[in-house]
Amino acid sequence: MNVLGNLTVTAFNSKISNKTFVERVSEAFSESPFWLNKFITEQKSWTESEIIKRGEMLGAKLLQLWCDVDRNLEYETDQHEEHVLADPIDVKYTDPVSIEINGSSFEADTYREVMAEFLKYVYAIDSTKLFGLQKVEKFSKCIITEDPSELKSPYEVAEGLFTERWASTTTHVKNIARIAPYFGIELENIVITTMRERRPEIKMGKEG
Repeated sequence: MNVLGNLTVTAFNSKISNKTFVERVSEAFSESPFWLNKFITEQKSWTESEIIKRGEMLGAKLLQLWCDVDRNLEYETDQHEEHVLADPIDVKYTDPVSIEINGSSFEADTYREVMAEFLKYVYAIDSTKLFGLQKVEKFSKCIITEDPSELKSPYEVAEGLFTERWASTTTHVKNIARIAPYFGIELENIVITTMRERRPEIKMGKEG
């Protein structure tokens, strides 16, 4: 049974796996320094009843160790933040909401989608320039291609257009900033809206 009451720590797993309960206690748990094994050594048999009882005991101990943590976790309100590419920005540990280019806004749930929306936008302006730009800028990874076999892990930007699937958030943002000027897009006119990851704020009990 893979439940809390049936889990413990021992260095003799392989040695005692086929032993009876009494043999396991004698060979692995009787001299154990861990308090969570004490209950096991006090039992004459190991059935569902003992497992449930030990699980309840361990659960109560965990709650005690967590100092009366308020289990009604409060989450920070989702707050959108706008990042203008002309300014120094840090979007690590954020989730994108959209990218705005010259006043046109495009929804995006990942930074891969942010990059895809940007590539579709500039491709519509001048596809030839976009393909040729890769030779000028010498990006670390292929930015766009019509041949997915050129990519380690292709991601389809639009029908017949592919980019590399895996790239870091920072790489996507930097590449957008590098490409935009070639298409007459000022960085002041590119805005990425983000949302911080929702993380629980744990309220601890009073000290003392």
